[in-house]
Amino acid sequence: MQRAGNEFRVDQAEYDSVSSYGKAIKNAVEALKRQSPSAIADIERQLGLDQLGVSLDTLVGAIVDPRGSDSERLDAAFKQHADGPGEGDAASIQPDELGLYDG
Repeated sequence: MQRAGNEFRVDQAEYDSVSSYGKAIKNAVEALKRQSPSAIADIERQLGLDQLGVSLDTLVGAIVDPRGSDSERLDAAFKQHADGPGEGDAASIQPDELGLYDG
């Protein structure tokens, strides 16, 4: 979460809640998508999200709503990664033509 904020130069200390921090990151992600959509995949790789098989949007969604479905997806990806590779592991999940991960 903090590394994602760092990528977009969003400092959590400047926000009253994790949700507002997440919304600031979300706004930065949306702005970057408009300017350079291909940069999103680079950030996902830098953060290791590609290894988990989740998108930056999923991470941001989990920050904004820690009890939502994105948070559940992220938790499941972390658990699967911690349990080690297996059949259908996250390493085999590839981004689609838009650079998004299904999950």
